[in-house]
Amino acid sequence: MNKVFLVAGGSGGHLFPALSVLDQLKGYETLILTDQRTEQYLKKLEVKYRKIITAKIQINLFLIFNLIKLFFSILDNIAIILKRKPDIIIGFGGYSSIPTLVAAKILKKKNNNT
Repeated sequence: MNKVFLVAGGSGGHLFPALSVLDQLKGYETLILTDQRTEQYLKKLEVKYRKIITAKIQINLFLIFNLIKLFFSILDNIAIILKRKPDIIIGFGGYSSIPTLVAAKILKKKNNNT
């Protein structure tokens, strides 16, 4: 196993556990997948990350728009997984981790939700 994706929502409660696991994965090729809320913090840490499209699903006037955005996010994550070919995908929660984990399930990739 060489490539590991760590998928975390944009809050500290999701990101900091992912960063703890990242510290333990020396020697592995890792990539953090998260939303734009953590981008500035991750840039400062100089870790490999990729900002993914996310959609918060709430029952309101924008539900249809957010469901369409979620669909395209899943497609985008399928493309990321097919291109980078991770051996395992570890999810740390948050609505922004859902598209990646759904894409992993569709592609029958090994995944683990912590």
